[in-house]
Amino acid sequence: MAHTPSLQDAVRLRGSAALLPIYRECLADTETPVSAYMKLRGAEPSFLLESVEGGERQGRYSIVGTAPTDVLRFANGECERRGAAAGTTRFACADPLQVTDDLLKERRAVSVDALPRFHGGAIGYLGFDLIRCYENVGPAKQDPYDLPLAHLAFCDTLVVFDHVKHTIKVVSHARLNQDVASEYLAATERIDAVLARLRQAPPLGASDAMIADVPHGLVRAPVADSNMTRARYEAMVETAREYIAAGDIFQVVLAQRFSVPTAASALDIYRALRVVNPSPYMYLLDFGDYQLVGS
Repeated sequence: MAHTPSLQDAVRLRGSAALLPIYRECLADTETPVSAYMKLRGAEPSFLLESVEGGERQGRYSIVGTAPTDVLRFANGECERRGAAAGTTRFACADPLQVTDDLLKERRAVSVDALPRFHGGAIGYLGFDLIRCYENVGPAKQDPYDLPLAHLAFCDTLVVFDHVKHTIKVVSHARLNQDVASEYLAATERIDAVLARLRQAPPLGASDAMIADVPHGLVRAPVADSNMTRARYEAMVETAREYIAAGDIFQVVLAQRFSVPTAASALDIYRALRVVNPSPYMYLLDFGDYQLVGS
């Protein structure tokens, strides 16, 4: 099966941008985004992004990303950059968005027809407290989970499910500012290696987990603990109503955090979430020592 664009096209595009996305397209009628993710994830950060629109219509694309080439972790006024080739470096960082933007500019890619708008770049999250790098919003409160301020991974190789065409595109990037022929060969080898893993059976012990029963009838949910009392939350509501009546605000989000212990994996929780709450922007972000699941 041919890779697109061709090597001749890649040579012709030398110098037009930093990266050239190359892809190989296959039928996706025997694979799902979840099964592909289970086959491809490893010890490195990995990601699964999907959408359902209107609660009933599947978004066109699902994206699986693994084995990032660069990972940026922002915490305590520092940036830790971990690269697959360059190792780990740390430096003071007052502006995480500028550091991210600089790295994105270094990775500007050629536009290739038949690929979605996102086919490689930064995947991760920016925490709410990132605002403190740019605005004085008062003293910070203690983070109960000690998570990074922001965590972003740059994946050069992605699996893109096209739910309209029922195909998979495995995309990898060649650097156009280096020897194009060798970069092209390396990108196509990464693509073929991903496809070889997708064609294998599920990981040992995963087949039963992949074909899990959907529970029927009432299942008692565990009791979740809030990080505040009911009285405190109701007082916050009354204060917000007073601000609204005074014309100081017209909208406010009053949040409380609920927590519950569980033995379920992040992937199990994600699979359950996509069944009970099919929504736009569903995500599973696995950074190794912690995972984020949501929609």
